[in-house]
Amino acid sequence: MEKTEISSLLNSRKLRSTKIRQDVLSLIKNSGRAVSQSKIQKFLGEFDRVTLYRTLNVLEDKGILHKAYTENNETYFAICTSNCSPQNHQHKHIHFKCEKCMVVKCVKPQKSIEIDLPNFQINSLNVEVTGVCDNCLLN
Repeated sequence: MEKTEISSLLNSRKLRSTKIRQDVLSLIKNSGRAVSQSKIQKFLGEFDRVTLYRTLNVLEDKGILHKAYTENNETYFAICTSNCSPQNHQHKHIHFKCEKCMVVKCVKPQKSIEIDLPNFQINSLNVEVTGVCDNCLLN
């Protein structure tokens, strides 16, 4: 993701294009998978934890990032699709964590997941799956 694309995305969500927002989005987008908060912190060492925490929360609140996976107080963040908005995150994928390489990816299922709960309104659905990823199965 280029700087101009990131700036445009931030501006479309009424956010200023700051260095930390640029760096966070560039890191996650260019990694091609979900990235843990601790890895983001390590990569962006020049920013303190509180600033990073607030930045991640704002980007999630504005529908730019989503929490892909949480385990043992470690949260992984991924880039949202264009269907997401500040009011509603729309993800029709599974959050998969490989037990061998520990990579977390957003994976689109072959068949869509449909859940119908009579007399309930579903606003969000989050599916977390663990197992062995395709790369580790081949090695």
